Amino acid sequence: MLNWVGMLACGLALEAMITLLPARFIAFFLILWIVSNVSVAVFPLQVLPHLYRYGYAFPFYNISRAVRSIVFRRKNDVGMNLGMLLAWVALSCITIPLLQWFMRRRIVAAQAKTVQI
Repeated sequence: MLNWVGMLACGLALEAMITLLPARFIAFFLILWIVSNVSVAVFPLQVLPHLYRYGYAFPFYNISRAVRSIVFRRKNDVGMNLGMLLAWVALSCITIPLLQWFMRRRIVAAQAKTVQI
């Protein structure tokens, strides 16, 4: 369940950006998305510079922290991590229709402008 929600959070965030960005920029966003997620998931954030504090809200950090809690039977933060991942899913499910509506409105306006000319 945890891995499924984590991949859903990452995939839906990418899906939202696919709606917004042209096809030629998707690869750049995907590389940036993966690097920014993995850079905070390898080491604990307490030992990293303050620049990496954004990682508390990123999906890969929450997935890795929840998996560490389960595997090593340490402090149980799985509920908080799962909640953060579900927040990413909810945010993406809200932004995808809004971005699709916005982009569709731009396309319709451009087509109407072309027809008038």
